[in-house]
Amino acid sequence: MSRLRIMIADDHETVRQGLRALFESVPEVEVVHEVADGEAAIQAVREIAPDLVVLDLSMAPTSGLTVIKRIRENRRHTKVVVLTRLREGGYVREALAAGASAYVLKQSPFSELQRAVLAAARGEQHLDARLWGSPANTPVEIAPASPRELDVLCRAARGQTNKDIAQDLEIAVKTVEVHKSNAMKKLGLRSRSQLIRYAFLHDWLLDA
Repeated sequence: MSRLRIMIADDHETVRQGLRALFESVPEVEVVHEVADGEAAIQAVREIAPDLVVLDLSMAPTSGLTVIKRIRENRRHTKVVVLTRLREGGYVREALAAGASAYVLKQSPFSELQRAVLAAARGEQHLDARLWGSPANTPVEIAPASPRELDVLCRAARGQTNKDIAQDLEIAVKTVEVHKSNAMKKLGLRSRSQLIRYAFLHDWLLDA
């Protein structure tokens, strides 16, 4: 049986190197390429046609959700496994809707990613066990804010200005302000300090 050809897309070299080393212990898998940004991932899928992409959701300049959609549009047979620190339910739903086969948290052990990759290769869907709150498989609480609102708020918590966020997301500064205000209200946050605390508790301040 031929080995599963995998591409790793993550903007941190140490993460890519670590994943490559870990995948060397999986006999069914062969890492054939690595990229450091979303646009490179899209181009590499066209040129290399890997069986599966392990994709960081928060690479610049193109959002992970856009990368998933474009990969799936360009090559339907290439599966996408999201690997991220973002555990909010909105991100999970959006990633799956965009075409991802699996959603795995970077906080989880490698065995979780390995299961996700092999499940995706079989045409199955896989969600990280940490996204489920109990043995009864009750989904974790989903934040009421939309994925775009959460994205804007996360970027703000990391210190980006409204102008920078607007440029990155290709939206108006006023739209950024509205998204930020709506997200703060929905999450019950009333100050910058509360936002930073929320961001810390949800790993937003770590490399995602």
